[in-house]
Amino acid sequence: MKLAKKELKIDEEEMKRMLKRHEQRFKETEKKEHPVKKRKLAEFFGQKKYKSVSLICSDYLDEYYEEQEKPKTVLKVVHV
Repeated sequence: MKLAKKELKIDEEEMKRMLKRHEQRFKETEKKEHPVKKRKLAEFFGQKKYKSVSLICSDYLDEYYEEQEKPKTVLKVVHV
């Protein structure tokens, strides 16, 4: 957790939100073909993603997570 605090400049409240998001994603995907792996604290906050420089927990940062959750804008093409 110290590594995530240092690298990502986050506080304990954001860490709690990240853990809740991870738990939610785990529950949503546990019966799917490619489920999200449930992780221990040390792994979630202290390990890098596979072939990446980012920590595993970085997918659940407030700004990143909120961006992923925004509805996608669909543009309608009108022929004139």
